[in-house]
Amino acid sequence: INQMKFYFQDERGRLMRRNIVRYAMLSYVITLQNVSFRVKKRFPTWQHMVDAGILM
Repeated sequence: INQMKFYFQDERGRLMRRNIVRYAMLSYVITLQNVSFRVKKRFPTWQHMVDAGILM
C-alpha cells in the first residue's frame, strides 16, 4: 500500500481516489436504504442521490 501512494500523486490518481470514495459511499447508502427508514426517506429515488452528489 505504501508503494501505491507514489503512483497516485497526480491528477489521475486524485480522480481515481475520488471515484473510489464515491462508489463506496453509494454502496453504503444503497445498503442503508434497505435497513434504515431515515435513509430511505432522505434518498427515496436515484434522482435524490444524484442531486446530493453521491451518484453521477
